[in-house]
Amino acid sequence: MDNITIDAVKASSPTTLYFNEENNILKFSMLDYGKSPDPNFVITYGETLKNFNFKKITTDSETYFKTIDRFSEENFNTYNFANIDIQNPYKVDGISNNAVGFIFYLAIYGLPILLSVLTLIILLLIYKKFIKKK
Repeated sequence: MDNITIDAVKASSPTTLYFNEENNILKFSMLDYGKSPDPNFVITYGETLKNFNFKKITTDSETYFKTIDRFSEENFNTYNFANIDIQNPYKVDGISNNAVGFIFYLAIYGLPILLSVLTLIILLLIYKKFIKKK
């Protein structure tokens, strides 16, 4: 349909994907998908349909619904699916993220520890001065 192939898929929601090449079927598992998984699954792919006519598609919706109904009656247990890995588009990489993470952890853990150590040193110095005066 619309020449969509697994190679054209650019991204998917965070989930486990399986692909049956013979029938061009993409299956996914919603494990660890969130507190209450959204039944809508989003896949983006690289081709823009220039002559996309939404009104025509909605008028032909009955054809699509019948296709979906036939598809839902398939016995997918007889198909062989291979696990595929597609890069997560929501994952943010880069050195700047590491720097932000370092600053975050430094602020959360480093500053309180540093302030505690400085307070302890100051208290020890005051205590030593107080003992020397006696």
